[in-house]
Amino acid sequence: MENQNEKLLAQLRDDLATEQEKYNARLAEIKVKEQAAMAEKVKRQQSQQRVTETSNLLIQKTIENANLDPRQYRSVYERTFNLYGQQKAQELFVSSVIGLLTHKHTGVESATARFGNGGLTWQAKSFNSPQELYKAVLSSLHGEDGGDFDPLGGHEWFDVILDSLFEDPTFLPAESVMPERFTKYVQGLVAVNQMSRTNPIGLPDADDLTVDDMIYLQSLLGDY
Repeated sequence: MENQNEKLLAQLRDDLATEQEKYNARLAEIKVKEQAAMAEKVKRQQSQQRVTETSNLLIQKTIENANLDPRQYRSVYERTFNLYGQQKAQELFVSSVIGLLTHKHTGVESATARFGNGGLTWQAKSFNSPQELYKAVLSSLHGEDGGDFDPLGGHEWFDVILDSLFEDPTFLPAESVMPERFTKYVQGLVAVNQMSRTNPIGLPDADDLTVDDMIYLQSLLGDY
């Protein structure tokens, strides 16, 4: 009986050892697969980053060489938006606009002390207002059929850009090459657009007005 028990214990030990070996083998296999999956993930991320850097450099160089292709730009912009989100796409857009406006041969100039009075020249063409210039810049980036392409949702930020450019021509290029500062700068431009649409002239609260006064204001402001 004692020998039989010993045999059973020995068999159990062998079975446990076998199961442990199988478990260790499965664990090692899982680790190998996890490492391979992690390596593949890192490779994809590195590949995406390299393509992004190359694409951004392409846009920068084509702007510098005055041969920007809107089809290429749309492709790079859409890829940036899909991979990295709206913020990074807006940064690419603003950086591209800055590159176009500060081009050493065809950058924007103003014949008047206040650019809102007309006299704007860009790429050998004249513009009567910042809004006209803004539309031309959008077309150069996204093509004549760009439709509603307007990443920041309005032209108010563009006026800020022009102000900065005419006040200090070196300011914008310096901002655009400092990633952290540029991110905050673009966020500020987005905020400018948002503020211009919420309550641009400080309208009083409707609760503080009589019905007649509220109707008068509505008729006065229209779609303002």
